[in-house]
Amino acid sequence: MRRLLLVTLLLALAAPANAAETLQAQTKAWTVTPGTRFHFEFPVGGLRVEASDDSKVRLELLVKCKHGDIDRCERFASHLRLDVDQDDNDLRVKVEGYPKFGSSNINLQGTLLIPRSLEVKLEMGVGDLEVDGLEGDLEIELGVGEADLTLDSASYRTADVEVGVGDATLKASGKRRSSSGFLGRSVRWTEGTGPSRARVHIGVGDASLRMD
Repeated sequence: MRRLLLVTLLLALAAPANAAETLQAQTKAWTVTPGTRFHFEFPVGGLRVEASDDSKVRLELLVKCKHGDIDRCERFASHLRLDVDQDDNDLRVKVEGYPKFGSSNINLQGTLLIPRSLEVKLEMGVGDLEVDGLEGDLEIELGVGEADLTLDSASYRTADVEVGVGDATLKASGKRRSSSGFLGRSVRWTEGTGPSRARVHIGVGDASLRMD
């Protein structure tokens, strides 16, 4: 496997009037083939994932200062980096450098554009996750937070939603399945005719999956 060097995110002040509170990373892009497996790891914050008809995986990261401490945000942003592995079959991207302590005024937001038929695995520590329009095999692991997904029902054979503590909801074929409470809640849909499988697991939080 060809190992790519760690890529330090180059950050610049954003142009709008609230630039004193916002730092924006340059967009990164990787060319993939239809058979590529994509694995993305995101630490804390908000992540939106959208299907695209492009042949590239595109990532944009946005760092916001909740309390306007621009100097602290700049120091934080200077440590962010991407760890990237890519070969003919796999693309692995991991956001690293997020501080374990003293980051209460930092808000990290990510946007991913992914070719819709790609096989995808997403791992996220804490935060809010939105996924829209993907059609390939999908696996999601979220430690703490909320996940809201909308997938193409014609592309999937099965879908599983599992929550350790919280609410699990799955809407498909005009029916709503839900389970809530403590100690392992799960709902499953097995009525699809497509080739793909979807699995969502959250440790603590809420998960909602709509099969449109």
